[in-house]
Amino acid sequence: MSHVLDEFQRIITESNIPAQDQNDILVVLPSLPEKAISALNEIFSRDPETVAEFNKSFKSKVRALTNQDDKEWEDILRKEREQIDGIGVGGNELAGDSDMEKEDAFN
Repeated sequence: MSHVLDEFQRIITESNIPAQDQNDILVVLPSLPEKAISALNEIFSRDPETVAEFNKSFKSKVRALTNQDDKEWEDILRKEREQIDGIGVGGNELAGDSDMEKEDAFN
């Protein structure tokens, strides 16, 4: 395992999220590009509370995708855009195209 993945695993297992949630994250997210995992490591290391926030978002997205619930998916993305707008970051770069994301996720 790479140093980046080792660090990611350490951060997640030392977090205060439930063990089952830790397992879910550790099963899915290591398939992301190393650069993305490295960015998460940096964010989570700076503010450990973001692990719990990330977990909440991750679980809600998995639920919406699993249930193929378009309304829930759109609600999640709308809330994220509002949060991004609230901190003054361009929402389009971070949130992406929700229709495309949804279509790719369901296929």
